[in-house]
Amino acid sequence: KYNATVRLLAFFADQLSALSNQLMTEKNNAEPPLVLKAREYIGKHKNEELSLADVAKAAGASVFHFCKVFHKATGLKFTDYVARVRLEDARNRLLNPNLRISEIAYDVGFQSLTQFNRTFKRVFGQSPSEFRQHVATGKRTSKAA
Repeated sequence: KYNATVRLLAFFADQLSALSNQLMTEKNNAEPPLVLKAREYIGKHKNEELSLADVAKAAGASVFHFCKVFHKATGLKFTDYVARVRLEDARNRLLNPNLRISEIAYDVGFQSLTQFNRTFKRVFGQSPSEFRQHVATGKRTSKAA
């Protein structure tokens, strides 16, 4: 039963990922090239320390212009966007019960476990351990996707 559940979750994760990629591709086509470059750079370096200046430079813009255009296109501040990218990665890793939450937090790029737990709860409406528990029991109810 457990293996069947894990396979089913993996299947749903793959389907969700494919749909998410399709939606992102459609959305990306409407975004300014500066934002596309920034998203790509953030995606490649999400587990590293990311500075606003480095991402703006990689996107080919001044910090001020980058912040203005990025926020307008994504609806998020730079730091909030990076946190969400890292949290999505963490949420996928939380499906593996063999990984410690602290290990996941640092692996995805958070500097402290406290910051990770606080941000995870703010974005998804539950702590990482609650998320893991709900996934294990099949009662997942998160407020954000």
